[in-house]
Amino acid sequence: MRRFTRTEKARLALEFATRYRIIRDFPFRGQEQILSWQFRRIQRLLDIAYHHTDLYRKKYDAAGVHPRDVRTWEDFRSVPVLTKEELIESGTGAVDRRRNPDHLFVSRSSGSSGELVSVYLDAKAMTTQAVQAVRMIREMAPGHGPLDRELLIYTSEYPYSSIGGLYRTTHLPTLRPTHQMTDHIARTRPTVIAAYPSILRDLLRLGDLRGAAPGLQAVITNSEQSLQAERDEFADQLGCAVHDEFSSEELSSIAHQCRHQTYHLTQDSSYVEVLSPTADTPLPAGQLGEIVGTCLINAAMPVIRYRQGDLASLRARRCGCGRDGPVLDTFVGRKNDSFWRRDDVEVPSGQILDWTYNLILTHQLGVQEFQVTQRTTRDVEVALVVSPDYDRPSANPLIASSFRHTFGSSFDVSIAVVPAIRRTTSGKYNPIRSLVRRSPHRY
Repeated sequence: MRRFTRTEKARLALEFATRYRIIRDFPFRGQEQILSWQFRRIQRLLDIAYHHTDLYRKKYDAAGVHPRDVRTWEDFRSVPVLTKEELIESGTGAVDRRRNPDHLFVSRSSGSSGELVSVYLDAKAMTTQAVQAVRMIREMAPGHGPLDRELLIYTSEYPYSSIGGLYRTTHLPTLRPTHQMTDHIARTRPTVIAAYPSILRDLLRLGDLRGAAPGLQAVITNSEQSLQAERDEFADQLGCAVHDEFSSEELSSIAHQCRHQTYHLTQDSSYVEVLSPTADTPLPAGQLGEIVGTCLINAAMPVIRYRQGDLASLRARRCGCGRDGPVLDTFVGRKNDSFWRRDDVEVPSGQILDWTYNLILTHQLGVQEFQVTQRTTRDVEVALVVSPDYDRPSANPLIASSFRHTFGSSFDVSIAVVPAIRRTTSGKYNPIRSLVRRSPHRY
C-alpha cells in the first residue's frame, strides 16, 4: 500500500480537526437518525455501482434491479448479494471507471480458495478510517491522548504515521521475531497495542510485556478468533483492558467491543445484515446466519451486500456504555472453518475453539499452542505445542475422547505434538482449520 502524499496528510489533519467530534458522537445518535443516514449512503453507492462499474451494471441488469427503484429498506433487500468469488473474478470490475486504480490504495484479503481479493480505496476512505480508528482507541483507552503512541503489529502499515503529528502510530510486521517486538515496545512505550491474539500470546509467554510497556492502557485484538476468557486472562497479565475488534478489508470496520465487552456495530463504516447461508433470506434477531455487509465509506470501489463468510447473530441491545442499537449477539467464526460430520451436521469453528480452550484450562495440560484441523469428514488432527510437563500417555487419549464425546463419535481424532504451529504467509495463526468443503446449498 502506498503512503499518503503531503496533500493527503494535510487533508487528514483537517478532517480530524473539523469532524472528529461529529464522528465521535455518531454511535450515540438515535437509531432512526442512524438508519436514515445509512440509507442515503447506500442509495449513493448503488448509483455509483450501477452507472460507473462493469461488475454491478451486469449483475443488477441481470436481476432486473435499478437504483431508482430502491426507495425503502425492503427494496434494498431485493438487491442481489455479492460473493467473494465474484469480486475476485471481476478484477477491477467493481472499481468506479472514473477512477485510475493506479492512484488508489490497494488492500488485499484472501479468499477461501487462497486467491487474493484486491480492494481499492481512495484517500477519503482511508482518512475516514483513520478518524474512526482514533474514536475506537479512545473508547477502549480513554486516557490515550494526542501525544501518545499506538503500536500496530500487522501485515501492512497505515499509509500515514500520525494525524498532523499527533496520535502517532508505529508499525511492526507480524513476522518480526518476538524478542525484537519486545525490544521495540520497550523503546517506544506505546499506550495502545493492536495485534493478533497469537502474537500477544507469544509476547506474554516469551517476554515481560508488562514491564516493557508500563504505560499500556489497552490492547486491541483483531484478525484471529479469540475467546473472552482468553482476553480476560491477557488483561490480568497486562494490567490493562483487552478488547476485540472485528473488521475486513472489504467492509472496513464491522464491530468492536466497548468497555462492557459488547460488540457494537460500526454503523458509520458498514451496514450489516444476517442472512441464511443457503438463501438471500433475512434471519430474525438472535438467529445464527452469515454476515452480509455493505461498506459505507468506500465510493471508489463499492462493496454492496457482500457475503463476508462469517457466522453471527444480531440483536438490538441497550448497553451501559450509552449505545442503543444492533450488536453482534453471537459470533462463531468463519463459515469455511466449520467442521462437518458424515451425517451433514455442522460444527461451528467457535464451538471447537471453546472446547479446546476450556479443556486446556480445566485439565492444565501444559499446552502452549494448538491447531485443530479437519482433513476429511472422519479424520481430525489436533496439533499441539507443549511444555515439558505435558504427559502424552494420559493427555493424548483425554483430548481425543473429549472431542469425540463433545462433537460426535464418528470422528477419528489423532494428536500430534509439533515444535511450532505453521502460520499463514501473512503470519496469521488459525487455530481451527477445515479442509472439508460443503456446497453453500448444503448448510
